[in-house]
Amino acid sequence: MSKLKKEEKKDIVIKEENEDEGGNVNWWEQEQIQFAMKGEKRWDTLCHNGVMFPPPYAPHGIPILYEGRKFVMTPEEEEVATMFAVLREHDYYRNQIFRENFFLSWRKILDRRPHPIRSLELCDFTPIYEWHLREREKKLSRTREEKKELKLIADKEAEPYKWCIWDGRREQVANFRVEPPGLFRGRGCHPKMGTLKKRLVPEDIVINIGEESPIPTPPAGHRWGAVIHNHNVTWLAMWKENVSNLNKYVMLAPSSAVKGQSDLMKFEKARELKDHIDEIRKSYHKDFKSGDLRTAQRAVATYFIDKLALRVGNEKCQEDEADTVGCCSLRKEHIELKPNNVVKFDFLGKDSIRYENEAVVLPEVYALLQKFTKR
Repeated sequence: MSKLKKEEKKDIVIKEENEDEGGNVNWWEQEQIQFAMKGEKRWDTLCHNGVMFPPPYAPHGIPILYEGRKFVMTPEEEEVATMFAVLREHDYYRNQIFRENFFLSWRKILDRRPHPIRSLELCDFTPIYEWHLREREKKLSRTREEKKELKLIADKEAEPYKWCIWDGRREQVANFRVEPPGLFRGRGCHPKMGTLKKRLVPEDIVINIGEESPIPTPPAGHRWGAVIHNHNVTWLAMWKENVSNLNKYVMLAPSSAVKGQSDLMKFEKARELKDHIDEIRKSYHKDFKSGDLRTAQRAVATYFIDKLALRVGNEKCQEDEADTVGCCSLRKEHIELKPNNVVKFDFLGKDSIRYENEAVVLPEVYALLQKFTKR
């Protein structure tokens, strides 16, 4: 951590030296490319404009009805109620888990003052939904010129955040926008769907930047949570998302040299596999006969990854995350043993995408699966 430097009032102009004199050589065309591994120094100088926050909430002033009576809300209460009201056409609006988590989040805000709201079923969000339909119709009726003008304004506001200077190179930033508040949806039947993702403020944000670079100016009346100079990471800003409790990072775009080099190293690692795959296959075939249960399970998992290209998977906390699995976290309800060494797979994989497939496996693998599923 470093002490905050004197904050500049203007955005930094992201333009590299001699930018107009012929441009840069592509990183993969350089004669000597130096690759930095995870944990090693990734940059010498780094300059950027921080993150772009969503606009503040603009209250519409429309109350809901509770037991047929108008209930006027504060702007914060209204914002969260509106998030729910506009989903009336979606399945989320009728999903019991989503409704329960929304109401729990909303009640935490309502409970800051005396209020009559005790049941979501007695709340009528129709007035807000009808307002939403009118606003949607206004947007749809905009002329092409109006849409173009609004886009130009939005692009101009975002332009300072789209680029950074990384070791003297002008690089594109990927996700420079701070996530707006909203109701968490997740993938599939996520146990936390409907929970409020809170509005982030500069105090929630950690900025990573070069020691000699001007510190980006936070919105008026705020300060950054921290300003650090960590040369061993590739993120520009970071915050913790309150629902999943995971860190979110602002990174460079896939077209950047840093991301390109990372992808190149992954592909090179994959290319090296061809020199070892025969030994790996011999090893797991040998382990099919192991008397150690874990060794035999590992051999079958490796076989599935090799032959069916299943994702590896890892253990999860089912109370906080969707019940998605991979090869190493399959349970016996995810497979069905059919005649003639046929195995049927049926489970939710990454992003809750259903994997359904039948495959003929080796007799020894089939026998091991019979043994595993009897336990």
